[in-house]
Parts: sequence; C-alpha cells; structure tokens
Amino acid sequence: MKLVYKEDGGWHGWIVVLGSFITNALNFGCQVGMGVFMVEFMKYFDEGAGKTSAIQALQAGVMLIPSPIISSLNNRFGTRPLVVTGGIVSSVGLALCSFANSVYVLYLTYGIIVGIGYGCAYGPCIVIVGQYFHKRHALANGIMCSGMAVGMLAYPPIARSLIDTYGWRGAFIIMSAINLNIAVSGLVMRPPSQQHRVIALTNAPRSYEDIASSTGANTLDKYETDEFTPQDFIEPTMNKTTGDTGSKSTISDVLGLYLFRNSWFRVLCAGGFFSGIGFLIGLMLFVANAVSVGVANMNAAFLMTVIGVSNLFGSAIHGWFVDLGHVSPMFVSGCGWFVSGLSLLFVPVADSYMILVLIAATFGFANSIAYPLMCGVSMKLCVGTHDLSSAFGWLLLSLGVGNTVGPPLAGLLYDGTLNYNLSFILAGGTLILTAFLLFIQIIIKRCQGQNKINERR
Repeated sequence: MKLVYKEDGGWHGWIVVLGSFITNALNFGCQVGMGVFMVEFMKYFDEGAGKTSAIQALQAGVMLIPSPIISSLNNRFGTRPLVVTGGIVSSVGLALCSFANSVYVLYLTYGIIVGIGYGCAYGPCIVIVGQYFHKRHALANGIMCSGMAVGMLAYPPIARSLIDTYGWRGAFIIMSAINLNIAVSGLVMRPPSQQHRVIALTNAPRSYEDIASSTGANTLDKYETDEFTPQDFIEPTMNKTTGDTGSKSTISDVLGLYLFRNSWFRVLCAGGFFSGIGFLIGLMLFVANAVSVGVANMNAAFLMTVIGVSNLFGSAIHGWFVDLGHVSPMFVSGCGWFVSGLSLLFVPVADSYMILVLIAATFGFANSIAYPLMCGVSMKLCVGTHDLSSAFGWLLLSLGVGNTVGPPLAGLLYDGTLNYNLSFILAGGTLILTAFLLFIQIIIKRCQGQNKINERR
C-alpha cells in the first residue's frame, strides 16, 4: 500500500498556506521595494542604470538559478529547515547592505547573500502547498501568491518612508529585522501527515481528461499516452532519489532530468525564461520610469501599491474560478501573460499619471493570474505531485536566467536612449511571446487529441 495524504489540505494545510503567504509577502515585498532603493543608489554612488540594475538582476538570478539543487535538498531534508535557514541568511544579507560603500559590495550582500536566502525559502514554500492540496490547489495557491501582492502593496511606501526618515542604510537595518519573520513562518511548514491508504479521487482535481477537454481536446502530454493514471494522484511510498526503493539513484533521478521528456514541461520552462525577462523589467522600472517623466517620488512609489492592490484582487478570485474546471489553467495563464505584456507596451505612450495608474492596475491584475497558474498549478498538472519539487526547481531556474538577463539589458537600453521606452517594449514583447508559447502548445495538443479520436473511429 502506498503512502498518501490523508485529506485535501486539512487545518494545518491552511496554516502552511498562511506561513507561505507571509514568506512570499516579505520576499517579494523586499524585491519590489528595491525599486525605490535603486533610485537612491544611482544618486549616492553616481552609477548608471545598467550597473545599478545588475544588483537586482544578480539577486534574482542567485535566488532562482540554483533551484534544481534546492529542490533536491527539499526532497532530502524537507521544507521547514530550508525556509528557516533562508530567512536567517537573507536577514543577515540585508543587514550587511547597510555597510555598503559601492555597488560592488551590494552585489555581494544583496545580490548573492540575500539571493541565496530567498532561494532557500521561495521554492519549497510553494511546493509544500501543492503537497497539501489537490482538489483546491488553485485556490490555496492563489491565496499563498496573494502574499506577493501584499508585499508589493506595503513595501514601496514603507521603504520610501524609512529612507526619508533613517536614510537608505538605516532602512536596510529595519528591513532586516522585519525579514526574520520568514524564519518564524518556516517553523510551521512540517510535511503533510501520511497514512497507508489510497487517496480518494474525490479529493483530487478533476480528471486530466476533463481538464484537457476544457480547451477542446487533450492538452496534457500524459493523458491517453499510458503515462497518466490515477496513480498520479498518489504519493509514492519512497522518494526514488533516496535509493530506498532498491533502484540505484542517478543524476537524472536526483535532478529530475527525465522531466524534459514531457513537452508541456519544456514549454512551461521556456515560458518561465521569457516571462522572467519581461515581468521583472516591468516591475522594476515602473517607479524609475515615472520619476524620469516628472512624477513625484511618493506618487511614483504609489504605482507599486496600485500593482499590489490589483494583484491582490486577482490572486483572491482566480483560484476559485480555475478550480471550477471550466477552462484549463494553461489557457488562463496564457491570457494573463498576453494582457500583461500588452499593458507594458502602452507605457511609452502614457501621457498622464492616471494612465500610468491604469496600466499599473492592469499589469498587476494580469500577472496575479498568469504567474501562479503557470508556476504552481499548471506544473503540478503536467508532472504530478511526486515530481513537483524537481519540476518547480527547473522552472525557477528558467525564471532566474530570465531575471538575470532582463534588468541589465533594460538598463543598457536606458543608458543608450536616456528613456525607458525600449525597455518596456522589450518587457511587453517577451510576455506576449510567453502567451503565444502556451497557446501554440494547447493547439498542438488539441490537434493530437483530435487525431487520436479519429484513429479510434
């Protein structure tokens, strides 16, 4: 008999969602708040946008690129020790930022140390929610990801106020203390309780056939290929990477390289790369662009609050809607990326503050739908619960490479043109490309499904 989860979530599952919510709020809030610090760094160190943007790009890369290794550690040691360690390490890095005397020191303290800490906390806290929830996974994932929205909502004005009151060095000390709550949140993230019985399919999502047919045909690689069975709803007795099943562990098993045989997995990773470029550019440059066109500092910081409010609203409703099962999460995610990219293309022609507010609201709402569905929900549907940690690690690696490439490229475009227009065009174009990748894959799978139906006739 296989070890499986007793129920869908349970009371402690919602406590874990709360802990992940807080972790995401502090993690992403700090990253978004760095957009306010970037303006200060450019003035204080007298550096260009390209070199300054590399601080955030390095942090995003260090946070996400080692994710396959962190996923292996998560499989081996569990979520709790990783999140607690990540909270402590990132807080130490933030405190050390207050002693920086050049952007090169910030590369080390914020880019590398904070990046490592956030990397240890981010992926595992999302994966554990997928381990607790099946039928209501989209809802739980949406609530957890709304923590990102709360961070976006709160941190920019807080960072602006702290800088105005204590200077950017004092602000880092205070943010370091606040950030320690990640370690506290990690203490509640114990693994789901297990018992020897097969999980009821009523506690799992709608069948893969139902989800696939919601876009008109089969949208998942494994459906009708003898790769998808009800066993995908069942947690294996032993993790195959431990070697306890009697088979010898390989690099492919440990890192999940076998997942690249799944075409949906490859598409999601490619989408992660392109969305990583566009999403971080748009998020980072909203404040800087507004300041460059004459918007007051506090009003410019308020744009991030607008993104946070709309992001919170989208996160709160999309999970419930997707769990109804009328459309696939891949299709909804593609629609979100398309709207998000389209909104960024309008930034260069925005001629008033209110238009920037409208664009920020649209960008935040669309991303609150696209990002959680692509990363957590769609990936789980494509690979199953057992391989979710490894698959999510590779997806975060793709995002990390995109995050590393995007901001420096946007900064160089600014240094060459002295405006952010080309940077926002680049960001919008990559997000729309992500949407097209998802749509094309859905069409391909629909055609393949229709061909199989015709063959049976």
